[in-house]
Amino acid sequence: MEEGSNSEQTAKYNEGYFQTQRMHEIWLKCNRNQVNGEIKNLKWELFNAWMELSTAAQKLDEQGKIYDKDKKISWCKKFEELKDGLTKIKSREEIFNKLFELQLFLRLLQDKSGKGTKWVDADEDDIE
Repeated sequence: MEEGSNSEQTAKYNEGYFQTQRMHEIWLKCNRNQVNGEIKNLKWELFNAWMELSTAAQKLDEQGKIYDKDKKISWCKKFEELKDGLTKIKSREEIFNKLFELQLFLRLLQDKSGKGTKWVDADEDDIE
């Protein structure tokens, strides 16, 4: 099959379980770093989460499922804005708040891309 072909492709191997496990480990480390006030380590773990989720962000953007349709901000652009915002602030409290915002963004991306929590209506049966 040619690269860039528009035909449907199915993965021969599913890496979903391993990515879920890696994300679980990343969130555990983020939590530990937050609790211990280790801002630098928290930042690097959040960037690690972005590396796991960045291809999902690109796919969402390509599908037109962008982060903010009103402002026309894609998932990838929003990450860049949050990352760049970290370099412009100096106080520890502001940095912590910006990292918290970045973490919420990444968790939302994880859910929106189907790599996180699966939501079901309370009225629906959970029988598949």
